[in-house]
Amino acid sequence: MSKKSDELVHDLIDLLNGETAALKEKYGEKLVDEISEIAATDPKVLQKKYQDEAYNAYLKKFASTVHLWQLKDKQWLANRKAVWEKIIAREKE
Repeated sequence: MSKKSDELVHDLIDLLNGETAALKEKYGEKLVDEISEIAATDPKVLQKKYQDEAYNAYLKKFASTVHLWQLKDKQWLANRKAVWEKIIAREKE
């Protein structure tokens, strides 16, 4: 192995052993915490977490336009109902 590969392997072993202080200085606290979470968490739980974060970021884009709902437009209401049905189905998963 190369010197860089050896270094990465040792860093990964330290991470898996919970010895993260030096790694946080080297790579940054946020990155080390995220990688630790990935290594220790069920993949389905992580997937739901990241999907929820992406969905919430998506909703924030529309926060300033919620008052513009077209309550008299039947096609708009039908489309909105379909979207809500998808949201409800997603939440039941």
